[in-house]
Amino acid sequence: MRIFFIATVVLLLSSCSDRGSAPDKNGPKALGALAERNVSPTEQQIEDFGELANYVGMTMKGAPAGEGAETFRDVQKWEWALGGSAILIRHAFKDGSYGGNTYVYKDPKTNTLTYVYITNSGFHTVGEMRATEGGWVAEED
Repeated sequence: MRIFFIATVVLLLSSCSDRGSAPDKNGPKALGALAERNVSPTEQQIEDFGELANYVGMTMKGAPAGEGAETFRDVQKWEWALGGSAILIRHAFKDGSYGGNTYVYKDPKTNTLTYVYITNSGFHTVGEMRATEGGWVAEED
């Protein structure tokens, strides 16, 4: 599942099928009530998070191709957390069968973007993200 989530984030960042600033009112129950948040990032947040800061306040949807893909549509809601020092990405399948929260923050010791992904399936992962010319790369221990 951890590879699936990383692939989903990369897929949604590179080619979202539906992006918008308004919450998905028909989204999965696992995401709970989503309040619209159109907050422009500060200079510090842009410095710390790069282009990821521009996704905050958006709800994105992505689905794999093929038969039954609509059932497994992935919905993500991006928002600021912890007083703006982290990005929280809440995601779940449309049917509510799977979901998780990812906190992305700048690690002051390594000066890298670190993430912690916690799922409703009983596992979590920790890794680092970095921008490349071709997109984003995520590495996990």
